[in-house]
Amino acid sequence: MASQELIGFLRSVDEKCAQYAQLLQAGTFTDRLELSAADKFDLEALGVPKGAAGLIMEAAQGTGDKTFDEAGLAELLSGLDHVPSPEEAKDMLLSYEPQRKIPVVRLADQYLPGLGSLDWDWCGHQTVNQASSAPDWDLFGYQAVNKTPGTPTVVEELDFPDMLIWAEGATFYIGEDKGKGDIAEAREDVRRYMRGGLPKMAYGEVPYIFAHAAAGSKVQLGLIMADGQVDWMGVLDLVEHCNRAMFVSALVAMVGIIRRLVGKLPPDEFRRKLLYIEDRGHGVAIQFLGDRVKKTILNFPKWSAKHAPHSSKKPAFNVLTSVYDVCNNTSGALVRTVHSMPPTLNTRTDTYTVDLQLCGPPVRPRTAEHVISLAKSCCTATAGLHRAKLVHRDFRLGNVVRTSNVEGLYTVIDMEHAGMAGQKWTLEKLRDWDEGTLDKDGRYVPSSDVYQIGIMLHDISGGINMPSQFDDMVKQMLQKSISAEKACQMLP
Repeated sequence: MASQELIGFLRSVDEKCAQYAQLLQAGTFTDRLELSAADKFDLEALGVPKGAAGLIMEAAQGTGDKTFDEAGLAELLSGLDHVPSPEEAKDMLLSYEPQRKIPVVRLADQYLPGLGSLDWDWCGHQTVNQASSAPDWDLFGYQAVNKTPGTPTVVEELDFPDMLIWAEGATFYIGEDKGKGDIAEAREDVRRYMRGGLPKMAYGEVPYIFAHAAAGSKVQLGLIMADGQVDWMGVLDLVEHCNRAMFVSALVAMVGIIRRLVGKLPPDEFRRKLLYIEDRGHGVAIQFLGDRVKKTILNFPKWSAKHAPHSSKKPAFNVLTSVYDVCNNTSGALVRTVHSMPPTLNTRTDTYTVDLQLCGPPVRPRTAEHVISLAKSCCTATAGLHRAKLVHRDFRLGNVVRTSNVEGLYTVIDMEHAGMAGQKWTLEKLRDWDEGTLDKDGRYVPSSDVYQIGIMLHDISGGINMPSQFDDMVKQMLQKSISAEKACQMLP
């Protein structure tokens, strides 16, 4: 809780220093000693070295060299964006000095300098909290947020860590608690969750994120390296008062480091809340892991009855097995499963699961070259399905994603609505379908896929100067007078 003098001084220097001032909250102090201790603590929590912190405090209170105001402060603060090495980070986490009392039962926003500058949130096991405040931590644990009545229960049946903290759209902290169990088991769970490491596409140059393992009164902090290895620090027994203070101090330092790490992230659209379970509705969930994307459908018989025109769960599952077999044998245009493994259906729980290779986000093409590249991927993917007498059924821009960080490479995803060609459609129509999608007999046929791709290409090419050959191809797709294979041949 900084002094008004320090906050006002930082704001007066330059724009960058004003940003740091916004991270500090003003407090009320009874004497100069308490004021100085608070300012020193908050500056060091932001990463200002001890010597520099003293100079800044002198200048803020009117006793320092005034030439320091403009010339020296910005230079001293320029190092705050430096991402510490793993060894430096561990030193920062465990360099507690008892400069003032720190609450150890509740961590609210005012005890975590830096949260104000981050778009951050957290979730606990079997719950998802969308509130903006920090979690209530009972020493090393947390109080789970009660689920709202009627909320889908998909997260309750899936495996994810006991705690996640993310900032700016990326997971930066995972925690695993074993209650009265063995802390070694908690460490092993963290290792298992992170065996794929930090996906380069989603984390860019971020060298590590944070973790804790806890059991009983013991907690252990660690750094999860980019390759998935976990560098654990010493075990803290929170029965000891000094260890409780050290643990909370380490969390404060961690938030300061996360502020720097977010600068290493790739653009927003590539970031991922690693291990977080995204509930897509209707019992469908997506979970991004370090080396794969896990897609799960709870109660697959119920889902297939509403979303796939098959008489029972077994034909629907068999068709999806055939669909992914085509995906794994079509050159890059269709999403592939990890190690070419087929989907699985748990006959006891009726849970459908498929592990997919990582892809990028859906991105609207911005140039004629990229539009043509997207069209080639869609037509190649469709031709492969049609040769196997299968159809995709859900072609739209949201289901065509970047293959990697490289622009101009695209992959078709979301195969769960795919099925046998020519079936009469009696269920609710999918998004982006119109009166021209089905044939005159109400069947979804191969030309229906071509038509849906034509609608998408017509939309995304609007305002872009496209070759006449491309325009002719789109026109024929909308007329259903061309096959996907022929469309591939027409593309320039």
